[in-house]
Amino acid sequence: MTVEKPIAKRAAKSGKPKRTRFSVALRERLARIARELERFYASGGRRFPWRDETDPYRIAVSEILLQKTRASSVPETYGMLVSMYRDAKSLGAAESAVLARILTPLGLYRKRARQLIAMGKELSSDNAPSLSEWEHSLRYVPGLGKYSARAVACFAFAQRVGIVDANVARILRRAFSIRDRDLRAPVFQRYADALAVSVDDPQALNYGLLDLGAMICTRAPKCQICPIADECDYRNLRL
Repeated sequence: MTVEKPIAKRAAKSGKPKRTRFSVALRERLARIARELERFYASGGRRFPWRDETDPYRIAVSEILLQKTRASSVPETYGMLVSMYRDAKSLGAAESAVLARILTPLGLYRKRARQLIAMGKELSSDNAPSLSEWEHSLRYVPGLGKYSARAVACFAFAQRVGIVDANVARILRRAFSIRDRDLRAPVFQRYADALAVSVDDPQALNYGLLDLGAMICTRAPKCQICPIADECDYRNLRL
């Protein structure tokens, strides 16, 4: 199988850093993979209560709960929390000790309590930042890192942005023969964003990626049942 490589665009004379653009063939391949991931999520994706939400406040809450925690451990705590604190204002006024008790099963409960209260206060302030602008919310909303801010933009507002965690980076590294093993490397975000702009349903695409990494493209990959196996460099180079 021929491995497509992104084409590096020459840097402008202004000294701006190089950007990566993708060849036509690679963009077509990205689109095929994105469609397969949409179908995979529709037919076999995991179902969690926050995945039925479009309320940015609730999705932001879920993102803080999901940090460094298995998604399967979160539903009960999530349900209890959004029932008690129905909006950002009530969350911002929460008692830290009460909130910490609710969060105890997830671990890091004191840290999460501080983040949630600070986020609630910020989102209910007179000059509250808009969660639809992920770069703005990344800068001003406590508790939301780059991944979480992008996740809220995608899952609440259907923005075509990629989200990259360790599982997604592993998929991208295998599928596209990416050599960089630093998960913070910009190359992973570029590929994730390229996938997100290739589909009509970016939420399904990103949920599909997350579920593929959690269930199939694990450290010991189950290539025989992977929906993108035919397009994956890792699988095809092993044949």
